[in-house]
Amino acid sequence: MLALAAVLSLTAFYKVCTGFRFWDDMGYVMLTQKTLAAGHPLYDQTYTQYGPAYYAWKQLLHAATGLRLSHDSTALFTTATLMAAVLLCAGYVARMTRSLLLTVLACFGVFYLLQVLMYEPGHPQEFCVLLLAAMLFVSTFLVTGRHTGALLGLLGFLVGLLGMTKPNLGVYAAVAGWVSAGNLLADRRLRLIVFGSGALAAAALPVCLMRHNLESAGDYCLLTSGAALLLIGRLALSRPKQGLPWRVLVTPVAGCLAAVLACAAYALAKGTSMAGLIHGLVLQHVGYDKVYFRWPEFGTDEVVLSLGVGLLLWAATGPARAFWRDAPWVPTAIGFSVAPAVLAIALLAGPWEGPTFDWLKPVFTWCVPLVAAVGMMSVQSPATVWETAPRQIVLALAVMSALWGYPVWGSQAQFSFFLFIPVTIVGTRDALRGPEWGLSLGNIQHPPSNIQHPTRQAAARIGCWLLDVGCWMFPISGAGAQSASRPVRSGVSWIAVLGILCLSVVQANRASRAYHRLAPSGLPGSSLLRMPPEQSGFYRQVLASARAHGR
Repeated sequence: MLALAAVLSLTAFYKVCTGFRFWDDMGYVMLTQKTLAAGHPLYDQTYTQYGPAYYAWKQLLHAATGLRLSHDSTALFTTATLMAAVLLCAGYVARMTRSLLLTVLACFGVFYLLQVLMYEPGHPQEFCVLLLAAMLFVSTFLVTGRHTGALLGLLGFLVGLLGMTKPNLGVYAAVAGWVSAGNLLADRRLRLIVFGSGALAAAALPVCLMRHNLESAGDYCLLTSGAALLLIGRLALSRPKQGLPWRVLVTPVAGCLAAVLACAAYALAKGTSMAGLIHGLVLQHVGYDKVYFRWPEFGTDEVVLSLGVGLLLWAATGPARAFWRDAPWVPTAIGFSVAPAVLAIALLAGPWEGPTFDWLKPVFTWCVPLVAAVGMMSVQSPATVWETAPRQIVLALAVMSALWGYPVWGSQAQFSFFLFIPVTIVGTRDALRGPEWGLSLGNIQHPPSNIQHPTRQAAARIGCWLLDVGCWMFPISGAGAQSASRPVRSGVSWIAVLGILCLSVVQANRASRAYHRLAPSGLPGSSLLRMPPEQSGFYRQVLASARAHGR
């Protein structure tokens, strides 16, 4: 795992420092940092669309490292942030599955989705990615059942920081926490109120968000609203037997408010007026999607079909479970069959690069509703609320984060999708550990002769085959095959890990060669950046002309 992290870090460094994008989001954000440091308050004298949490974070990084603001330091911070987010997602999978192979898969897949950060080094969205990944990792500590209040308070604090960086993402994360935490409450009446209101908010949020462009963004709205409804249905079927007391809701709310107040105090201390703070965080964003928007055409037929398939899968693994009473492992097998497909599509799509990112559209269209429908692959697998909580929180966070791509698709498409990789991997593992089939393939008859109904018999045969394949691919203690085959399966896992490592080395070599083929920029503060000779020559001429005119 350390070797893979080192190789991916090199790849990230070379890709971040290779080339210079003409839209120069990097320079724009650096300029806002420079003017703020020079004493010009945010929003009143320094224009920015982003919240004060990002600027406090960057100030902390520069103070801790001693690096001055430059293109070099920005590139290094982006590389470190990218790898930190990747490792946090991998840490979530490692703690939830205890599987090296699945951890390596998560690390590899998330990296190749998040490497889009190379197009906009230093952009506040990298801090948002880091916060979301941190939420995943923190949620895993809920499994222990200790320090629940403190952990939920920390999650709330991270949500507050997210909202004080990009307010829309803070709202999405808050709604995800609202609906998932409400579903975990022990008091039945209070759970109905909190979960019901959160469910209404989650289902209505896409419509409220896209109300100005429903004619052109109707398919996107339908997709995300349908996925939210599938999420609500999945959570409703996954309530733990023992819930949480209502007092646990106090700490995440308090943590969120603490983060908001701290960031507001930071901005006010830097000279921002209260009116400027309100305008910068809220008012300037109202109606922005009327002025600028860009997203792909999803296609109504494809969206309806994907939601229909998701609904069928949700019904087959939930309300229709009684239909499989003679073969209770079939719903688990259905869930398992979806998960590898989602992961395979994401991994195949990840290495693609392009300015429009339209390649992600079919992946997004199909994966979001399917994961929302069967994200908790094995409904009865988590035995306690402590095991259920991290799964539900992260699933809700992933589905609601799918709204990140509105109103500008672009690189935000991959940011809205990367959480689905760890969610899918953990769901796959849960499906293979499900109690419905007794944690032993020996409990499954081949063929299942006790099933008379033709449809059930066919589904049971398919389910047995899928579970055979899954347990052979991912070694699980007590899950199926004879002990003699375990060394073979472990060997296959190690071969897969080494294969991923070799592929990462190849990608790092390509990135290194692309970096060293280019010329150094020759500009102050950007010694690490490389670009085509004609481009670096042009910027050096611009700099010389600016200096000649006293700039």
